[in-house]
Amino acid sequence: MLGEQLQLTPKNFCISIVSHGHGQKVKEVLQDLQPLMLSGAQVLLTLNIPEDEKFLDELLIKPELIRNTLKRGFGENHNQAFLRTNRAWFVVVNPDTRINPELFKGLDIFCQSNRSEEHTSELQSRVDIS
Repeated sequence: MLGEQLQLTPKNFCISIVSHGHGQKVKEVLQDLQPLMLSGAQVLLTLNIPEDEKFLDELLIKPELIRNTLKRGFGENHNQAFLRTNRAWFVVVNPDTRINPELFKGLDIFCQSNRSEEHTSELQSRVDIS
C-alpha cells in the first residue's frame, strides 16, 4: 500500500505562523509542533507586532523568528516567511489552532503521492491546513 511505503519526512515542511500578540496561543501550537521540529521540520514564527517573547523560553526547540518593524497583512507576512525557506512544502498555520503532528503523516503521503512533473509549480506545493 502506498501509505505504508512512504515515511513521514518533516524535513520537507516549512510551517509558517504569524503572531499578532498571541504569545500564549502561539506557545501552545509550537508545543504541538515540537515532535516535527525535533525531526527536522522548519518552523518560522513572524512577530507582526512587538510582544513579550518569554512564551518561547519553555520550548525545547525554538522556531526561527522574524520580527517585523512595521505591521503587515496576512499574505505579506507569510510571503516574507516563504522567502526564507527552500523546503518542498510550505504550510500556513493560524496561531489559534492546535495541531496533531500525526496530521503531517497523511499530508506528507498525499503530497509525495500526488507530486508529478505537472504538479511541481510553487503555487501547487503550498498547503494551508488552518
